[in-house]
Amino acid sequence: MHENRGGIQDESKNVEQSQPKSSKEQKFAVEGRRIIDIQYMAEQMFCVACKKPLNLCDIKSEQKYGLASIFTIECQKCRYQLNRVHTGKRHKDATGPFDINTKATLAMMNIGAGAEHLQTFFSTLNIPPMNRSTVTAREREVGPKIIEVAQ
Repeated sequence: MHENRGGIQDESKNVEQSQPKSSKEQKFAVEGRRIIDIQYMAEQMFCVACKKPLNLCDIKSEQKYGLASIFTIECQKCRYQLNRVHTGKRHKDATGPFDINTKATLAMMNIGAGAEHLQTFFSTLNIPPMNRSTVTAREREVGPKIIEVAQ
């Protein structure tokens, strides 16, 4: 992974090389539920090296970005090939905010709820919630656009 300005990870690299498995390596477990863009994620579920289908049972790690995730999935054919699979699209550019975080914040604002209500809602559904700083950043993004449309 590469970092660019402000410590935001550059997602232009889609693949990382893994190390051979140790005999004691434990299976990574994704706990809870996730919100995914099925079509977008399905299009990525092929190894970038050998083009064979990937399996969600082969997830090795997860990076959470609010309501979005990037899964690192091992290819069973290549064995050493790790593929990065995003649960949803980003806007602006490959390192910009995930759409789901912006849309959830916009929905929160539209129904007159606060960040705490949003956290409670997602926690009740067993979905890892966005942290307060993510909600605040997305509020700053969509707030001016709401005002612009209202005028």
